[in-house]
Amino acid sequence: MRLTKLYLNGFKSFAEPTHLIFERGITAIVGPNGSGKSNIVDAIKWIMGERRIKNLRGSVAEDLIFAGNDNVRRSNIAEVGVLFEDENEIEVLGKGKFSTVEVKRVLYRGERSFFYINNSRVLEKEAEYFFNTSAKLSKRYAIVEQGEVEAIALMSPREIARMIMDAAQVGVFLQNKVDAEAELADVRRRLEEIDPYLSEKKLIRDKLALEVEKKLKYQELEISVKRLMVGINLRKYKELKAELDSITERKEKLLLEIQSKKAESEMINNNLIEIGRELNDVIQKYEDVSHEKGEVEKKLLETNLKMKGHEREKNDYETCGNYIYCIKSHCVNGLQTKCYFTYAVRVR
Repeated sequence: MRLTKLYLNGFKSFAEPTHLIFERGITAIVGPNGSGKSNIVDAIKWIMGERRIKNLRGSVAEDLIFAGNDNVRRSNIAEVGVLFEDENEIEVLGKGKFSTVEVKRVLYRGERSFFYINNSRVLEKEAEYFFNTSAKLSKRYAIVEQGEVEAIALMSPREIARMIMDAAQVGVFLQNKVDAEAELADVRRRLEEIDPYLSEKKLIRDKLALEVEKKLKYQELEISVKRLMVGINLRKYKELKAELDSITERKEKLLLEIQSKKAESEMINNNLIEIGRELNDVIQKYEDVSHEKGEVEKKLLETNLKMKGHEREKNDYETCGNYIYCIKSHCVNGLQTKCYFTYAVRVR
């Protein structure tokens, strides 16, 4: 696996996009002080997963982003990319094998950095795993900074052993072991945290199971009640239907009777009308007879009055005769008879 290209944009002193092509035969990059040679080394260290900003000659992450000057305004992004080639193909974990692999790291001002492999976003751990495992042992890249050779000579046996382990990729497996143990501890911690939750959920599950059992029994009883209600309603329906049929039959009979009675009533009404006519005739005849009776009674009254007048005249005649007889018989009392006669005549 060979590094063929380095891309920088907004990283430290590289304000503009810069492409460095490493063709075969290039063994060194030279330049005056301040030309950016150390920034290239920092860029490679950063994209290979360096976390400590101090090792990149900075204080905070934003120190890696171009701060700007009098001629160029500051940048809001620091971007570094490297391109690797291998004739035997390069394996990327979980993505397959490729003849070229591009790794890119991007930092936005005020945010954390992000890694990309072949323009696909990956975790920082995945990018580090690629750098630690994809290169062959004999062709791995190493960065030896100024003064580090002397530091190697002054290393303790433990530090030398650690460096050899890193060179032999033992550190990768140790780091994987540490990561695995950390993940295992985290899983155990989470399991311990989950145990009370599981216990609570088991209680809830048991309670829900009891409620489900009650619900099922309730549903069974409800079905039984519905069946009984259907039977009762069906029986009631049959009884009501029979009663309705009976009522309908009675209604039809009553309708027939009503029609018959109606016909009789019409006949009676006709008879009453005829009787009314006859009664009117009788009343008219009665009024005529009453009128005639009144005339007769009037005539009879006149006759009676005349008869009473004749009878009174008769009585007067008889009275006069009696008075005359008295006069004749009682001549002595002539004056008294005269007075009495006079009184009688007045009364008459």
